Amino acid sequence: MFQKPSSVQTYTHYYSGDPAFDKDHEDYAPDKFEETGDLKFLPRKPGGPEPTAFTLKPLSQKERFWIQVKSEEGSLMLLYWAVALAVQDVKPLLIDGEPHRVSRIKEGSVSRLCDFDMEILVSVDEGGLVGELAKRVLTEATGNPS
Repeated sequence: MFQKPSSVQTYTHYYSGDPAFDKDHEDYAPDKFEETGDLKFLPRKPGGPEPTAFTLKPLSQKERFWIQVKSEEGSLMLLYWAVALAVQDVKPLLIDGEPHRVSRIKEGSVSRLCDFDMEILVSVDEGGLVGELAKRVLTEATGNPS
């Protein structure tokens, strides 16, 4: 039986490369975190910084079609645009030590992160953050068609 997701809910993702996590800890297992969502697999450094939380939303079918068209700019652009559409918020996010709130803009019939905020995300670990976020976004269930 075909079932459509009953509701579109945002979800939180933590980047496995975040400096708040203790990558040398025996419990550090980002793959298990990805499978389960259990933060015990991303142990924090004692007294370390707060990890950055990425609030994501499932992509609608329309948005998935939109990124397919945009990916004609290059295959890696599919990842870029998936993240630009899905990221709703990033906390905490500091620029030059000051809190920064991400901004969204309208592009045609979709709403996405602005170019400035995408450049910030792309700059982390030479695109590693965007790659991990895109993998999570593209493996989540499709959201509402609106």
